[in-house]
Amino acid sequence: AYGFIKYHEATLDDEWLFNKGAEIVFDTAKCMAHRGAFIPLKGNKFCINVVCGPDEYTPAVDNNSYTNCMCKFHLEYAYDLAQRMAQETTGKHAELMDRLGIDDAEIDLWKRAADNMYIGYDEKLGITLQDDQFLYRDPVDVEELKKRGYILMNMHPLNLWRFQVAKQADVVLLMLTLPHWFSKDL
Repeated sequence: AYGFIKYHEATLDDEWLFNKGAEIVFDTAKCMAHRGAFIPLKGNKFCINVVCGPDEYTPAVDNNSYTNCMCKFHLEYAYDLAQRMAQETTGKHAELMDRLGIDDAEIDLWKRAADNMYIGYDEKLGITLQDDQFLYRDPVDVEELKKRGYILMNMHPLNLWRFQVAKQADVVLLMLTLPHWFSKDL
């Protein structure tokens, strides 16, 4: 969906968007809106649990910030596109919604999920969290591991996954992907 959104931003090709892109944006929004849940213990925020973001060293985590932010971006766009198509392409919009099994309640769910998306942030550290678990994992001194002859890539996953080590910098990638969402200080 992100690629389709960026394609449309670059080309402004509404004909392509309404005839091709919208279907995938809507169908994937429908999928993502049902992949998460509003969790009471997180203040009824929309949480997406048991995922692996870009950093495959941290699989099966809750609320990966990259995943949640990209989902929020996607759901906001899908909601806005549905509103726009309802006004500008009434027949096309109605046919597409009917074919995809999307009703007003579904579209409202996209908005509610996007507006209430859980994005982990630690006030004390002043950082966006990679996920709910990362800071609670075992700290690791990479230089000490090197001295002992360990190479992280060769560690068994059950050992590797318990450490505060990242193969890909999820939050840095997120800030490059959605730079307007983050302050320069952050």
